[in-house]
Amino acid sequence: MTETPFGSILDVPGIGVGHHQRIGTGWQTGTTVLIAQNGATPGVDVRGGGPGTRETDALRPENLIRTIHAITLTGGSAYGLAAADGVVELLEAAGLGFPIGDGVVPVVPAAVIFDLARGGIFANRPDASFGARAARGALSGRRTPSWGSVGAGTGACAGGLQGGHPLPEEVERHLAEMTADEVVDELTKAGMLERIGGIGYITKLLDDVPTASNVGHYASIVRGFSIRRALDGVAQRIRSDALDLKQEVAMVLDQAEQGVYEIGLEQSGTRVQRLAPLLGSALDDFEAARTSGSTGLALGYLDLDRLLTGVTPGNLVLLAARPSVGKSALALSIAHRVAESQGPVAFFSLEMSKHELVQRQREQYGDEYDDHLLVGHKHACYDISCALYERRETQARRAEYGQVAGLEDDADHKAGDCSRSTRRAA
Repeated sequence: MTETPFGSILDVPGIGVGHHQRIGTGWQTGTTVLIAQNGATPGVDVRGGGPGTRETDALRPENLIRTIHAITLTGGSAYGLAAADGVVELLEAAGLGFPIGDGVVPVVPAAVIFDLARGGIFANRPDASFGARAARGALSGRRTPSWGSVGAGTGACAGGLQGGHPLPEEVERHLAEMTADEVVDELTKAGMLERIGGIGYITKLLDDVPTASNVGHYASIVRGFSIRRALDGVAQRIRSDALDLKQEVAMVLDQAEQGVYEIGLEQSGTRVQRLAPLLGSALDDFEAARTSGSTGLALGYLDLDRLLTGVTPGNLVLLAARPSVGKSALALSIAHRVAESQGPVAFFSLEMSKHELVQRQREQYGDEYDDHLLVGHKHACYDISCALYERRETQARRAEYGQVAGLEDDADHKAGDCSRSTRRAA
């Protein structure tokens, strides 16, 4: 294997590369053509959200084409595909292509980049003449590669920045250690400062190029776009389900809300944490349990609190018993005690209406709430009824509120209604 002199595709025997570009007076675009006069076996992998290609399907393994003689890369977006016409005409004249009878059909796969109006005028973009001139360059036998922003790369940008300007050797070798002023001085000495855009371009680089110090901010940007993509996916599923008349409306509503809720749940998930910082809070909890007998929310029943040591966020506590032994009465009593000491409590029931819930409260605690009883409202979408009661201990003390929500005793109500209401309350 011989050593390659340039480290470019021109080191491959039989491959020619030609460029044609226009810069200035409203232009900044170009075309690059690769020609294999002896033919080459092609392959293709098209990526990106908005690809612009021509004849790439002909390169699939199951299709007839086994050999091609040229590839066109060009600016001009979809308009730039016209550059391949000039390449096809030149190859036909040279007799290069797929043989058909007495002639040939040149297969010239092409791909474009978006550089419209990069030079200032939208209508200035490559046409067939660009492809023909670039193809002539590829057939000329020139073996010295071109460097920088040439051909299809003339108007190429990445992240709003344009490269393709080879740096002086001294600058390239010590760039990591040089300050911006030193880079400007070296480029000025080499006569390249204005060619790459002047001091303004250097300043723009300093402002636009990502740095490790801002990695947290960049990560939040990526995370934001991830959330947006997830929301877009859910929105498309919601639209599809909404148009599917075979699905029940209640099921469509539940799936829609569940999809959005899951996105929020994933974004607020617990992160990996080091053990050492958690030991302090664990010791505080231990000390609280030792002094008060509880590490979480007290339910108001000493024996029960002693067994559970309080209820902490994330707990799921199931209260199970045979029918008609007082489960609902105990749950309402716990809700009442927690509301008195901690604040609002949501109570959902599939067996009692809002009026029955309120009546139970009155029967259990007498008439002390009569002056502060506000009987609730209905949510039109989910038919969930609520009752809000208020208790004031003394005139000098601020009121403490407890909230009790119940479902009407109706055959249309389902457990999904409770699930949706719980998600909204959370």
